Amino acid sequence: MQDGCNLRHLRTLSGARTELTRSTTASTVDLVTTKSGRVIERIQVKDVTSQAGIDKLVKQCADGKYRSAKLVGSRRPLTHSIGRLRKLA
Repeated sequence: MQDGCNLRHLRTLSGARTELTRSTTASTVDLVTTKSGRVIERIQVKDVTSQAGIDKLVKQCADGKYRSAKLVGSRRPLTHSIGRLRKLA
């Protein structure tokens, strides 16, 4: 995920860089994209496959837990959660 973000920024020559957050206890943000020392994007990577996990994620999104971050799925199949999140929007 991190390499993909850096490659995207390299293609556009934007000068932005994506790195893991320094906090080991961060619950909302996994990756931070910076440009000229300023944070321009916050990314939360989720790997949810069970129905209970999907339901919990949908509730957390509805409650605004991830409002400051861009929520993205890891490479594991997330078709169920994507469908549920689309219904929520």
